[in-house]
Amino acid sequence: MKTALFILVAATAFGLTPITTQADSVALIQYDGDRYFGDKHFNIAQLSEMTRQAASQGAKIVVLPEGAITGYETDSQVWANKDKDKVDSSRHYRDVREVAERVPDGPTTQHFLRLARELDIVLFVNLIEERDGRYFNTLAILEPDGRVQTYHKRRLWHTDEFYATPGDQSLVVNTKYGSFGVLICYDAFSNKLYDDYKQQGVENIIVSMHWPTDMLVSSTNWIRSRAKRHGLNIYVADESHSDGTALYRPDGKTVRDLVVPSGPEGDQIVLVSTDNSFEG
Repeated sequence: MKTALFILVAATAFGLTPITTQADSVALIQYDGDRYFGDKHFNIAQLSEMTRQAASQGAKIVVLPEGAITGYETDSQVWANKDKDKVDSSRHYRDVREVAERVPDGPTTQHFLRLARELDIVLFVNLIEERDGRYFNTLAILEPDGRVQTYHKRRLWHTDEFYATPGDQSLVVNTKYGSFGVLICYDAFSNKLYDDYKQQGVENIIVSMHWPTDMLVSSTNWIRSRAKRHGLNIYVADESHSDGTALYRPDGKTVRDLVVPSGPEGDQIVLVSTDNSFEG
C-alpha cells in the first residue's frame, strides 16, 4: 500500500510543483453545497462522483465538508426548526424537516454506506440528523464493514442554533490508517476540545468545515496555530468559497499533496498522503 505514484498537480493556483504522493491518502473534499441549497439529490450525486475520483487516486479516507449535502446557509436561506424560538427573521427559513434524516437508517447514510463498501474506504459525511424529535449537526463515519458512528457538533454557530441541539461527547475513530478525533467547524476553535483529544492520546483530527469567506485568513491562521500549540495534525475539508482545505501540521506546514479540480467555482479534491502526518 506504499507504492509511490508520480502525479503532476493540476491546480497551479497553489504554486505547487510535481510531487510524489502515496497510495494511502486522506481525501478532503472541497465542495459548496450552498449553491444548491436544499437539493440533496443533486449534491449527493456530485459528492458521490468526487468520492469515486478520490478513491481512484488512492484515498482510503474521504471527508465531506459541513453543509455539503443539504447546504448550510445562504444570504437568503437558512434551516430552522419551527418548534424553536430562535428564527432568523432577516432570511427565509426552511423547515429542517425537509432534509433531516435518521442515522443510520436514512437514505443518505445508506447511500454513502454502500459507496464505502464498494470502494473499501472510510467516509466522513456531514448531514442533519433527526433523533427522538431533536435535530443535530452530525458527522457520520461510515466504514466498509458496515459500522456507523456519529459525532454531534458541540459548539453551535448561530446558524446551527435555529434548529440544532448541541452534542456532548467526543469521538475517536480508530481505523487501520490511524486514529482520528472528530470536530465540526466551530468546534475547531475550542482549545478545550483539542486538549480533550490530546488527553485521549489522539494525534490526528478531522474537521468538516464551512468557513465564511471573509474569515478565511483569520480562520486558517487559527487552525495553523492550534496544530502547533496542541501538537496535532489537523485535516480540514472546507466548502468551496475558501481555499482552506488542507492538512495543518504541528511543524507549521500546510500540506496539499495532490489537488484535483472537480467542477465549477473551486470544487476540488485535496489528497494528503498518510505518510505526511507529522510525528513529533
